[in-house]
Amino acid sequence: MLLTGEHDTKKGASVLAHRFGLTCVIKGGRHPVIVEGDESFEMQPFDVKPVDTIGAGDAFCAGFVVAMLEGNDLRESVRFANAVAAAKVLFPGAQSLPSRKWIEKKFGV
Repeated sequence: MLLTGEHDTKKGASVLAHRFGLTCVIKGGRHPVIVEGDESFEMQPFDVKPVDTIGAGDAFCAGFVVAMLEGNDLRESVRFANAVAAAKVLFPGAQSLPSRKWIEKKFGV
């Protein structure tokens, strides 16, 4: 809101994306991930019963970066990031992320 004057998150992300020529990816817990930039879309997170949400945002970012570096498109990268974040919240503790193989099997990514 301070950067754009917009009260709506999606509108604010769109303003930033177009003003600075970037892509905004906004994770919102149980709310859809908002993506604004050359592509604009929302993606629902996986429906899980969280045990501990500490580290979920970091897990999302790590999953997103890995997927992008592996050459996945933006949608695939957000989907994988959602799966990594969902896997994180199923276990207690900030450093309790299961293996990639487990994540891929559990969430079909």
